[in-house]
Amino acid sequence: MATGSAEEQETKSKTRKVNKNVFLGPQMTCILLFIKTIGGKLIKEFRNFINRGNVVELGVAFVMGASFKSLVDVFTKKLIEPLIGLVINLPNLDNLGLFGDVDPVSGLQSGSFGAFLGEIINYTIIAFVMFLVIKAYNHFEEMVDDEEDETVVASESKEVQLLKEIRDGINKISK
Repeated sequence: MATGSAEEQETKSKTRKVNKNVFLGPQMTCILLFIKTIGGKLIKEFRNFINRGNVVELGVAFVMGASFKSLVDVFTKKLIEPLIGLVINLPNLDNLGLFGDVDPVSGLQSGSFGAFLGEIINYTIIAFVMFLVIKAYNHFEEMVDDEEDETVVASESKEVQLLKEIRDGINKISK
């Protein structure tokens, strides 16, 4: 009887495995067909989207911006805030205008007007640098546009000269 029950259990487990495989077969076929037909087009469109210059440039700009923010954070925390702290007689701005409950980890109160002031300084520095970058970019764009305008004006003057010669030639023939 013990062997019969072991054989029955083994047969049931094999049946379950076969049923699972039979059930997964059509699903996998449908998924593979979807990937082959619609998914292939979708992947190709996505690859074309990613390979466009604007998306790559945006990614590079994002990484550079994140790096620049950390640089500005260090500049503010290690240079600007200690200088302001010397004036107001505090080691850093985080201790300025404390309020709220005491944080058990740091031993400081949870709210700080000084920390907010430090972030305003960060934002102002980043905004000013971005203003300078955009100003430089616009300046270079104007330089490129001016060069293009000069070539257009030069080519138009040649065309105008040719048109005048043709007009003068037609006038001579008609007289």
